[in-house]
Amino acid sequence: MLSSSVLAALQEKFSGAEHHEVANALREFHWKLRPSVDERIHLNILHAANDLERVRKLVDLAKKDWRDLIMATEYELKDGKLVQTEWSKEMTRKREAQQNAGNR
Repeated sequence: MLSSSVLAALQEKFSGAEHHEVANALREFHWKLRPSVDERIHLNILHAANDLERVRKLVDLAKKDWRDLIMATEYELKDGKLVQTEWSKEMTRKREAQQNAGNR
């Protein structure tokens, strides 16, 4: 199942026939041990992919090891150091806000 955040990002980025195919490709990744990882991975894939072929490649990467996908989509090399991207920092703040709201 795709979260409402993922569905909104999907609608924003893909339309028409690709929308349905991308949604199906995203559903191929699901981690039973910690379903909360799904939303993060799905959003990362949508952020990093501009076409269906790239979505499929990123889903395949996530299925092999979702941590590799996080490194590939949330970090970049700057001056020889691995740093979190601004997009990733914003997503981290949103996740933390959701967690804090849920703990109240």
